[in-house]
Amino acid sequence: MKKNLSTDRRYRMNVMFHKWKADPGLTMDAIEAFGFSGVVTNVPQKDGFVRSESNRQTFAALTAELRARGLEYWIYDENGYPSGQAGGITLEGNEALAAKGLYMRKFEAFLQPLSFTYHHNAHGYTIDGGSDEIFYAARYKQDLSDTCEAQILYDTAEPVPFTGKRVRVELNQGEVFYIFIVRDAYEGAHAVHNISSRKKYINLLSEAAVDRFLDVAYRPVAAIGNAMEACTAVFTDEPSLMTAYARRKETFNYALLPFEPTLFESFAQTYGYRAEPYLPLLYESTDSRCRRIRIDFYRLVGERIAAVYVRKLNDFCREHGTVLSGHYLGEEYVTEHVLHYGDYVRVLTETGYPGMDILQCTPQHFFWNAPKFLQMIARKKDTDGFMVEYCPFFNAEEFGENGFENTVGTIGILYMYGARKINTYYMPDLAGYDERLAAHPGRMTMEQARFLNEYVARIATFLAGRRPVADTYVYYAAEDVQAKCVPFNSGRYLSDRELASLDDSLTELSETLLPAGLEYAFADERDLQAGLTAGRIIVPATDYISDETLAYLERSDRDADIVFLNRRPTAVSGRTSGVGRILTCDELRREMLAERCAAGGEAMPERLYCQRYSGGITYLYNNNLTPVSFAANRRYVIYD
Repeated sequence: MKKNLSTDRRYRMNVMFHKWKADPGLTMDAIEAFGFSGVVTNVPQKDGFVRSESNRQTFAALTAELRARGLEYWIYDENGYPSGQAGGITLEGNEALAAKGLYMRKFEAFLQPLSFTYHHNAHGYTIDGGSDEIFYAARYKQDLSDTCEAQILYDTAEPVPFTGKRVRVELNQGEVFYIFIVRDAYEGAHAVHNISSRKKYINLLSEAAVDRFLDVAYRPVAAIGNAMEACTAVFTDEPSLMTAYARRKETFNYALLPFEPTLFESFAQTYGYRAEPYLPLLYESTDSRCRRIRIDFYRLVGERIAAVYVRKLNDFCREHGTVLSGHYLGEEYVTEHVLHYGDYVRVLTETGYPGMDILQCTPQHFFWNAPKFLQMIARKKDTDGFMVEYCPFFNAEEFGENGFENTVGTIGILYMYGARKINTYYMPDLAGYDERLAAHPGRMTMEQARFLNEYVARIATFLAGRRPVADTYVYYAAEDVQAKCVPFNSGRYLSDRELASLDDSLTELSETLLPAGLEYAFADERDLQAGLTAGRIIVPATDYISDETLAYLERSDRDADIVFLNRRPTAVSGRTSGVGRILTCDELRREMLAERCAAGGEAMPERLYCQRYSGGITYLYNNNLTPVSFAANRRYVIYD
């Protein structure tokens, strides 16, 4: 039985529209004719951005006209991107608010004493950059009884006084000296490798930096009539710490740790111990305590970004009648979740409406777990779903060979897992409406745009108010990455198989279970501690999980099927447990298929993906290039 469905216009897509190059009224006519819900737009970025009275007046007129026409609009919060720079205004005269990283210098004395000044001198040692300043220096004794390994005795830490950029290094035999130095996080980072600018970036850990961004980029917009009050959401775009390098092919002198002057005082207040004596363990794995301090550190970084950037901006938006949305960096891999944000899930749960980016827009190359991470965030926040910035940037040539079909397929996947608003850079060719709009070219015809907008609106209208349901959960073991994470002096962190083993396991899991129509959702440690009910919990192949999670799994072993992929992890404290079973991905797949068959479920063809929703709804997505069929064992109402 098939049924048609009337749709709600607000669920249609928005065009990412930064520059109005033709008559705004005519442009809006075309946007409506193409079937879009509205736009993501901004104060004109030329001639001073929000400083320009002319720009503010132009934006006031644009938003007033959008409101009059009943068109939706989101406000893009930046002059270019990544968000935080305001086109350079934020740091203008406030250079100290730039993103900061901490790097390490190490000197060892084995057979004879060592004595020098770390600065310009005859030995050639120097503070590496003109603005670099020492944050901490300490001397440690070593146990050299093993001629192969030198064991650093961290409890012998002796802080050494320093002045600005100079410290005297005095080492006896068998001692080691560490210096930790602050510099701007800039070269090789996302601040350099983007398509907008190469300006320096703000420190997301600094409340003063974010307050400055609010003052120069948000308050001026909020003062433009009720432009902000009437917008659906404010779109922030890829803020990050800037301490991770963006390109695998580059190598730099510095392996940087996120830094802000008050961060380690907060660390002591939060965890009850000083981090400074153990700073080497944030760079080296020379003591088992490295796991605990790293997890504590990266969780604190996540808490700070969540409070200082995301919550602060979202609170401001709520005070002005809207919410903060947009998207963050490196959605696809937990490794990048940690490197860019410390604690990605904690950061995103402070947004008003969660969002993600999709750059790989060919269904055969899709990062299947990326929207599932956002599905977890949406569940935590109980939103109707999440936003997607649709940006076919990767493998663009292959995408362009059949951009419309690829878009229909990719968006079908995104909506299956919970996307409810698409803001698109796959642009309509507005000249198809009126040749005077030739300044706004695109690859979507009017017919295609109307189809696509009706397609996504039909899905979202039907699923409105429904939530994804799951019985099987995959543990989001971010602490495994946090425990192993050390700064890199290149962008090759995803090539580090120990660090990326969690991501490798999650990728294998998605490629094994999902194409067989087998479902799962993600759950993190906070979900487990809140009493998440699950029939099965899958712990991916990890080396470490938190002690709290291990205790939860031990308590839940009688009620849930606990499955460890390939091996049992060790708790951060070193404790192990015999709880649960160890399976490979293939063994798990066969077992879950047998369970589905025994329960009367359908035998489905390969690459037919599923997502169940409340109310007895099952969303099916065919990732084959040809139609597939299967025998249903009960009566269905089909919405195609």
